[in-house]
Parts: sequence; structure tokens; C-alpha cells
Amino acid sequence: MTVLVLRIGGVALALSLLLPWFSGTDDGEPLTVAGWDTEPGFTIAMIAIGLGVATMAGTQRLRWAPLALTLVAAGLTAWMLGRGDRYSAPDLLAGAYVAIAIELALVIAGTLVAFAPRAP
Repeated sequence: MTVLVLRIGGVALALSLLLPWFSGTDDGEPLTVAGWDTEPGFTIAMIAIGLGVATMAGTQRLRWAPLALTLVAAGLTAWMLGRGDRYSAPDLLAGAYVAIAIELALVIAGTLVAFAPRAP
């Protein structure tokens, strides 16, 4: 079950970039900024991490990898949350909250997988 959560969660984390992350105004006009429309490095890293978590979910040799990747994603998300002012959009929208919720689920599932007893 936890492997399924990791696989679905990894893909969902990458897809959360399609949702609007920030809102504000630009020259008086309403503005929303999706996760993919922020920093190129952030976008590429989050897609790679999401797909990495989904891919590494079932491996026995690197059981800790999904947890480590998720912790990196959480750090990147925390870094990005403070950058909304850069886009004249300081208010958080659904994409940021969805990414945080997914990361929490992935941390829990990743911890259960990483520290579960090994199968003989």
C-alpha cells in the first residue's frame, strides 16, 4: 500500500506544478502564477523528484531514496514559498498547498518503506 502511495504521490507532486501557486496583481490586473511558470530550476527539479519518487518506490536496495527525494522536494517548496513577491504575487494558492499535502503523505509513506523490515 505504501509503495502505491509513493508511486501515485510522486506523479501527483509533478502534476501539482500545473496548478496556480501564487496570486496577486500586476499593474492593477489580477495575476496568477502556476508552479511551472516560476523558476526553471525549481520546475525541472520538482518534475525529476516526482518521477524519481514514483520510479524508486518499489526498489529494495534503495528503499531510502523516495524519502530522501521527498525531503529535497519539501526544501525546494519551502524555498519557493518565499519567492511569491518576486512575481508580484505574494498570496499562496492551491498548488502550493497541494504540493505540501502531497509531500507530507510522501514523507510518511517514505518513512514506512525506508524503515520497514527487509523481506527475506
